[in-house]
Amino acid sequence: MTRVPSRTAWLLGLVLGGLDGLLGFEFPTLALGLFAVAAIVLVRDASRAAGLGGLLLGAGGLWTMVLLRAQASCAAFNSMPDQGCVMPDITPFLGAAAIAGLLGLGLTLTAARSGR
Repeated sequence: MTRVPSRTAWLLGLVLGGLDGLLGFEFPTLALGLFAVAAIVLVRDASRAAGLGGLLLGAGGLWTMVLLRAQASCAAFNSMPDQGCVMPDITPFLGAAAIAGLLGLGLTLTAARSGR
């Protein structure tokens, strides 16, 4: 098995993470399956920290960004007179997305420092 360069593995993980994040909004079961397959494929290589970091950063970062944007849009709509927006509690989802994004950032920085 040939070794995949760290940058390539990270970019592949980032693209797959972003795709997984987009799929997660409409097809969560498919997204979970894609995440599992991508994580297995990316961990099999020697540059696993970079690839898994990209995957977590892509999926977690996208979900965090979209959830915060939805929350801000609802708050802006509520600030207008005679308007109302009731948003469900997204704290657990936002927390999980932020943790995934931060883990991805940590793995990315670890891989960059080790030069793998």
